[in-house]
Amino acid sequence: MNRSTRIFFYSVYLVMGLVWITAVALPTWRPVGKALPLTLLLLLQGILHARLEWCRARGWEAPYLTVQTVLAAVMVWLADGSPIVEVLFAPIAGEAVGLYPDWRRRCLALLGILAALGLTVPALDNPMALVARLPWFGGAFAFTALYVVLYVRQIQERERANALLAQLQKAHAHLRAYADQIAELTLTQERQRMARELHDTLAQGLAGLVMQLEAVDELLAEGEVERAQNLIRRAMDRARRTHGEARARIQSLRLSLDQLDLAAELERELERARIDSGLETSLEIGPGATEVRGEAAAQLYYIAREAIANVVGHARARHLHVRLWGEKGRVCLSVADDGVGFDPADIGAPGHFGLTGAQERARSVGGELRIESSPGRGCTLIAAVPCYAADGTVTSSAPGGEVAP
Repeated sequence: MNRSTRIFFYSVYLVMGLVWITAVALPTWRPVGKALPLTLLLLLQGILHARLEWCRARGWEAPYLTVQTVLAAVMVWLADGSPIVEVLFAPIAGEAVGLYPDWRRRCLALLGILAALGLTVPALDNPMALVARLPWFGGAFAFTALYVVLYVRQIQERERANALLAQLQKAHAHLRAYADQIAELTLTQERQRMARELHDTLAQGLAGLVMQLEAVDELLAEGEVERAQNLIRRAMDRARRTHGEARARIQSLRLSLDQLDLAAELERELERARIDSGLETSLEIGPGATEVRGEAAAQLYYIAREAIANVVGHARARHLHVRLWGEKGRVCLSVADDGVGFDPADIGAPGHFGLTGAQERARSVGGELRIESSPGRGCTLIAAVPCYAADGTVTSSAPGGEVAP
């Protein structure tokens, strides 16, 4: 029971105490045959007032009001015109206002209470004394009704506040679930990124070293010591580069990316491919190629390096051509060779993570990647990413559609 409810019922019990004093204690002539029933009825009515919420929870509003009204009418009749006994109807009327939320049932309940009071008047020995006090009863009724209306509004506001709190708690639970999903997705993306970094640095570097060492082994078996020593020196240089790249990628995971000279890096990669495999390489830089910055430039570089490494290691090609250009708000990269080719449907097979990682790299910066190849007809890899400013914002949106090789 909250504070407002306690104040209301304390007032009701105070009124009932005054009624007992005026109707039972003060009239010394009151016979026991009336004083005892009045006292018992007052106690019963007080008990029923205390059980109001219990009755309301069970949907017993109408029986409760009926019993209370009958008890009040009987006590007015037993008191036979004693002062303020009729005020017992006031809290019942106030409770009727609070029990029924709609005005139609409220009005019906109030009319029933007033009718019960009116029916007791003719049965009194001195009905005019009660009639003379009706204006005072009207004031008590109005005060009680006003208090109950305000109390009901307070209850409704509290219920709305509780409903809003429940909605906020539900929304908070949803937000926590979304946050957990985002955290899980972020962790998954970071794992994929780490897998790409390991593949594009350590895995590719070690694969190149293995190829060079195999070549050294063949040269030594053929007695070509000088050529083997030259190849060993190149392998040592490659190992140093791989170590440096691994350190650089670890550093890039801790710090923001610096501006990358993509064209210069592509030229260096092609030079390494020419030295390591004897490929005829060419690089074409078209207009708009320098508009890509930051992470997007880095991802294009690693896509190109993966494609070049695949050509060197698997394509058995003679020519390798790399092109970088701008087109319709995007920077595009193509890596084309005249090697043995393959079926693009095999991308993503167990043990072949390079091209899958390249596709993930393109998507990570809002770009796309397409691979055109077939057995015996070479391969062309085409990647396109939006133009990014140095701060990582998109400088122009990339429209959909195919990218010309």
